[in-house]
Amino acid sequence: MQTQQNILQRFAMRVSDWSEKWFPDSYIFALLGVIIVAIAAIGIGAPAQDVAISFGDGFWSLIPFTLQMCMLIVVGYVVSVSKPVQLLIQKMARLPHSGRGAIVLVATVSLLISLINWAMSTV
Repeated sequence: MQTQQNILQRFAMRVSDWSEKWFPDSYIFALLGVIIVAIAAIGIGAPAQDVAISFGDGFWSLIPFTLQMCMLIVVGYVVSVSKPVQLLIQKMARLPHSGRGAIVLVATVSLLISLINWAMSTV
């Protein structure tokens, strides 16, 4: 069993190292998406100035959503470091006896909590 874990760990580390070296950053995909959409819009006849203005207007329309996501992260952090939740997390951390058990516990609890409220699953 230990030998199999070592093989899997080495394989995972090799895949991780390869991905970090050769897989592009997410910024590249976002940039390519913007360029492709802009070229497509100009290609179907939209004036370049209108495309640029629409991009600028569209960017600022994301501000309310961005604020909501920031609040979700901040409130999730505040809840997770509160005394009652911290004690609950510590008690739950004693339940699994292996790495796999910990993964199953975290996945199950996150899934069940997200059925009630998806934002709480970040805690």
